Amino acid sequence: MKHTNTSAQKLNYAHFFEMGGIGFTGLKKFLLVLSALSLLCFSSCSDKDDEANAISVDEAAEITAASLGSSSGGALLYISTSADFSATETSLRGAVISTDTIILAQAQARDSGIIVSATAGNVGDWNYNWYYTHKLIVDGYLTPLQVNSTFNYSGGLDIPRYTSSHSGNGSFVYTNLGTGVISLSVPGSYTVDSLWTLNGTFTREATHTSKITAKVITSKTTLTFDDCKVYTDGSKKIKSGSAGITISGSVPSIGEFSYNGRIYFNGTGEGNLEINGKTYIISLTQGEIISK
Repeated sequence: MKHTNTSAQKLNYAHFFEMGGIGFTGLKKFLLVLSALSLLCFSSCSDKDDEANAISVDEAAEITAASLGSSSGGALLYISTSADFSATETSLRGAVISTDTIILAQAQARDSGIIVSATAGNVGDWNYNWYYTHKLIVDGYLTPLQVNSTFNYSGGLDIPRYTSSHSGNGSFVYTNLGTGVISLSVPGSYTVDSLWTLNGTFTREATHTSKITAKVITSKTTLTFDDCKVYTDGSKKIKSGSAGITISGSVPSIGEFSYNGRIYFNGTGEGNLEINGKTYIISLTQGEIISK
């Protein structure tokens, strides 16, 4: 049955506030109190996120930054190095000519005891072992389709703020490689694009010991790269794109933790890291937080 409003049923909300004794001034006060309560809730909810986890958001961000930084044995090191191995016409052509399995490179790389600058004015010790395979996939016309890079690694880091021992693995897929076909007899028949598209994952399991708080954190960090653009000449750095982040683990006698976030790459050597509503600027070289 169709319901028809009568004039007696119509309610003027401006009159309602006046008749209810709230009034316009009272309504303004009510809204101000509501806004204050909302801000208080946001702040307290953020605090409760920290209380519910064995580590703070800031500590999670520090571990994530180390998992990314090229000078802390993080994902950006393996991205730039795998692109450096693969992203030339010579290496792609040589892979096609030299082997039926089309393996670009396979070896244990890098020596331990590498000394790196951890922060401006500070020096830390860094070491790692890396086992990798880079494989080129081509079609029936010898047109390169993608480069698959798989690896596992282990290593350690000792800098003024913390020490870390870690291990992990990764799988990267590079596409949009270039134009032309690989000629078995004519070099230069294929042109490598200046930007490749990267998708893949990088994991790190680590024991992270703070030199400030003495807290020992056991963690697993997973980075999932989504359509990132990687320079194939020059720096081999990420120009754009983002990666999803999950980090979880435990602290002895305290409990467990779990956080999710995302890192956004802007091509400057820095990245915007977002975790649980907080934003950090991190150095993708040093693997450290610059500002928050």
